[in-house]
Amino acid sequence: MSSIVYEDEDGNIVYSDPKRELHERQKRMPEITGDDYPTYEDSVKQSLKEIAEKAIDKYPNTFKKLSDKTLDRFELEDRIMGSSQIIDDLENLLYLVGDRPEPATEDEIMNSIIGMIEQSHIRHDRLFNTFASLIEQGTIK
Repeated sequence: MSSIVYEDEDGNIVYSDPKRELHERQKRMPEITGDDYPTYEDSVKQSLKEIAEKAIDKYPNTFKKLSDKTLDRFELEDRIMGSSQIIDDLENLLYLVGDRPEPATEDEIMNSIIGMIEQSHIRHDRLFNTFASLIEQGTIK
């Protein structure tokens, strides 16, 4: 590459060396090591987070936090009763393993168990957050 000569907006003659400019730009960039690159999972999480933030900004009234709602003891009771959903989940798993006409694959069984675990965590979090909100509101002392 050779130098480029041009006139800038103020009428000054400017000499530009693309190789030198590229080298200077590369020196200013931080060195990236293997640990600096995000994993595929991190990239997906970041993308989903950005999509969720845009949706929340676009529809703020649709995405209210649980703590923003006024809760009462009936809401807590519903959450407590919902925690017993695990019994129905286990009955469905029992059907999947023992009573279904075609045998369940190992993947189907594992996916069902993983799903039940995740749903149980979600129900527990909602129940605990409802309880904490009621204490915060002074409904429960």
